[in-house]
Amino acid sequence: MATPVTPFAAAPATTFAKSNKLESALKAAINKRVVAAEPFAIAITIVDLGAVDLNGDTSAPSSLPFGGFRDDKEDYNASVGKIGVMYAAHAFLDMVKRFALVNPPTAKNDAQAQADLFSQLRSTMSKPIEDSVKRVLDGESRVERRRPTYESVLAVKKAGNGLDIRFSIPFARSLDSMIIQSSNEGTRDCVHALGWSYVNGALAGGGFFDDSKKGSEGFWVGGDFMNGKEWKPLRIATDNDGTSSVASTSLACARLLSMMVLGGTIGGDKFARDEFRRRLKAAVDGPDTPWLIRAGVQNAFAKSNVTHNKLGMGPLNAGGNCYSEATVYKGIGGSARSYAVA
Repeated sequence: MATPVTPFAAAPATTFAKSNKLESALKAAINKRVVAAEPFAIAITIVDLGAVDLNGDTSAPSSLPFGGFRDDKEDYNASVGKIGVMYAAHAFLDMVKRFALVNPPTAKNDAQAQADLFSQLRSTMSKPIEDSVKRVLDGESRVERRRPTYESVLAVKKAGNGLDIRFSIPFARSLDSMIIQSSNEGTRDCVHALGWSYVNGALAGGGFFDDSKKGSEGFWVGGDFMNGKEWKPLRIATDNDGTSSVASTSLACARLLSMMVLGGTIGGDKFARDEFRRRLKAAVDGPDTPWLIRAGVQNAFAKSNVTHNKLGMGPLNAGGNCYSEATVYKGIGGSARSYAVA
């Protein structure tokens, strides 16, 4: 039996503290938009990232200030949920690399080394991963949908006395299409390869989901974005849409986005940080134009003020659509501050 490792990356050390200044500014802005016939109902969190270079090396600070409105409400979040899948994929890669370090290969060729590693992972790690999320155990009876399919995610080669472990080319392409083009098919492929338990176990392990906080659990991905035609959704109660398959609080979403672009997730993993940034940057120029730079939007932002983005639009159970966005805005000037907003 191989030596197990912890399945999921630990929560970032950064704490998030309510800022009276941000909270007051947000409430003042909301009050200017409120009309009696249409009360303001958007869940929003703004995190002040500071005057930080999001193109260079960064380390997440010990604390970040935020302001919010309905920031603790669990809401259906449409395609913004895809950033949770991207986070889980990189946490998975980190887990396998850690596993390979404590269980060094003995095979003499690439094919056997990969086969041996995947066999060890299945016998040692798959069951702990499967058992990690009670909501998945209760909601999905098929074992193969709860566990990762290692061959679908990874490509492994020998490298000296160790292993070179990377995302497989098809999986990496699916990650890119999921975020940059917001492809539902790419998202399906990522979710199916990782399995329900790893996706949601990674989010819980990273401190972005807490099933004990009913009504404000955090970031949940229980849909493969194929409208229930392939995998039956695992639903969660939401404030804006009854029971939905993908949801988050705006605070959990803004925290995840902040840690992604600052490099605070997965123990400060630089590869993960750079890949998060690359895809979220490319999404600004993707087919889904960020909401606040679209023509016709009152007080629209300049495109140069949007540095990273993932938006969503999806149907609500009661009719109509949910519009969502996780984005990083940068002010004007060399010392301008950046803000992560969900």
